[in-house]
Amino acid sequence: MSMQTLVSPENIESTLVTIWEGLAKKNKVRACLFNLVVYTKRDPRSDSFREVVMKVIENYPCRIIFLSHDRESSSSYLKTAVSVVDIKNGSDTACDTIDMGFGGSGAEKVFFVLLPHLVPDLPIHLLWLDPPSKKHALFAQLEPLCDRLIIDSGSCPTFRTFLSGMREYLPEKTSHISDLNWTRTSPWRHLLAAEFRTEREKALLQQAKEIRIVYNGEKNPYIPHPKTETLYLIFWLANRLGWTVKKSSELALHFSPTNVQIEARNAPSLRPGALISLEILSGENRFCFQRKLEASSEIAVRITSKEKCALPRTISIPKETRGASLSAEMVKKQTNQQYLDTMELLIRSW
Repeated sequence: MSMQTLVSPENIESTLVTIWEGLAKKNKVRACLFNLVVYTKRDPRSDSFREVVMKVIENYPCRIIFLSHDRESSSSYLKTAVSVVDIKNGSDTACDTIDMGFGGSGAEKVFFVLLPHLVPDLPIHLLWLDPPSKKHALFAQLEPLCDRLIIDSGSCPTFRTFLSGMREYLPEKTSHISDLNWTRTSPWRHLLAAEFRTEREKALLQQAKEIRIVYNGEKNPYIPHPKTETLYLIFWLANRLGWTVKKSSELALHFSPTNVQIEARNAPSLRPGALISLEILSGENRFCFQRKLEASSEIAVRITSKEKCALPRTISIPKETRGASLSAEMVKKQTNQQYLDTMELLIRSW
């Protein structure tokens, strides 16, 4: 990795050329699959996401443009810096990073400084770590250019404030979109779809009388609202099965025909928000999915009824590594319609 070099905006590209001329003698290859623009407020979370983004380029090298907005600054400024980073330590390939830190009226210049440094003819992904809103001047300028918008509901003070913002934004959206917390539920959504695939199994799930979910309630700067994944999963089920929302609270959700009990536990060995167990009671049938804490990618499955008990078995889900949800979004193109349908139900009901 080259040292980060402070430069004036007009010298960004010429400085990168100079750095690459030196790296060419070391047989470094410049790699870029797409543009990744990362907008974040200047706070502790920004450092966490920077580390995650740097993990992502190990699989998907790209030109990264970091935008760091200091909203507390009493003075106006725009500072820019460049560097070249190895995709993996000791590898022959590397990619560019451009940093733009700004505050005050400096925000008004950012779009025009950024625009010339988007590599032409390559997709543009925008990781927007703030509530998406067309009222935000920079967002309103960037969003129409993007092929994919990746948001993080954890960037809002609460999940309810996130939903309030999405209520206003979704009718106006112009790019394909997903939330990192929605992406994290993907293994459990696939698991349930696979386990309840026959008409009889689907009917048992649809007619469930009680569902109990336990999740890891620990928090960190990267995932400050651990309950979000659980809510996404529950409302996804409700949307797919046609359940009607009757009443909701922090610890329970009441649908027609099922009641959902939610419990938070501390599980230091798991990522914050990760589901620990899911139990479904339908008539005399009990479906239990229990994550093994000592091997978090393994789910123990036990299915019993009054008449019989199936042999216990274990299902493997993808191992949760740091940056996995963001990496997964890098290869997607379209907006998941199930995500939009789930969001609509959440906005109406939560």
